[in-house]
Amino acid sequence: LEYSCDDVEHGILRGNAVPPSSVLALVGLSCLASRTFKKSDPRAALAVSPVDPRIHFALVCGAKSCPPIRLYSAENLEEGLQGAAEAFCESEVVVDLSRRRVTLSKIFKWYGKDFAKTESDLLQRIEREYFSGGADNDLSTLLRGSKYSVKYAEYNWDVNDQ
Repeated sequence: LEYSCDDVEHGILRGNAVPPSSVLALVGLSCLASRTFKKSDPRAALAVSPVDPRIHFALVCGAKSCPPIRLYSAENLEEGLQGAAEAFCESEVVVDLSRRRVTLSKIFKWYGKDFAKTESDLLQRIEREYFSGGADNDLSTLLRGSKYSVKYAEYNWDVNDQ
């Protein structure tokens, strides 16, 4: 059996999900798009379920907006994924309390359904699971209030040569 990088990411690690770059997903019709593997494809049996969304903090394409490269092993996988999630969120989730706005990486827009069903649930998950400071942070304060807005930062596709 052969596997492309997309097969590994979307077919296996994302539970045989539709890639966000598919044409139908790009126009908001993911529900009509084909999954990575057809049901008859033997590779579909390898699809992870449930999906651990922290993989998005470990998969790296080399762009400046990507998470940094880390090494993972069976022994440090849980700790490594959690550390990567916390580090990414602490640097890429920006809360502006005066404007009542949170700015997120586009990764959360593209793969939002891997994290939560709604944007509100996504923010609660980030605050609860990926902020190491606990309930004493600006995101917690924002979520305890009434209305707030969510903005997605532009993704920097320039090559990260560091």
